[in-house]
Amino acid sequence: MFKWRIFVLCLCIATGLMLAFACTKSYTYTWMYYDETYCNDPWRYSSNDETLKNNFAAYYKSRGVTVYESEIFIDRTPESNNDCAHKTGRRFKCKITQDHVNDMKSFGLYQ
Repeated sequence: MFKWRIFVLCLCIATGLMLAFACTKSYTYTWMYYDETYCNDPWRYSSNDETLKNNFAAYYKSRGVTVYESEIFIDRTPESNNDCAHKTGRRFKCKITQDHVNDMKSFGLYQ
């Protein structure tokens, strides 16, 4: 009888541990990029980079994508005239989960 109780107790503990680990989601992250334009970007512009990153993240959050980290950097030559669709030379780099890559590509980001 005692062995039976120990067996049932061990079985319950093992089942509980398996369920606890099975319910934990594991994400794979990736970085994506977006070339800033002079005025065609869908989020609210700010001259302050931190505010601009927050606006960028809030825009995608409202579309179901969480941006976990972001950076803004200049590594390109700005396109000549200030037409709205032309690039400023600044890029956004954002960290998202792998399962949202296609969503972000549909919004114009690339890897």
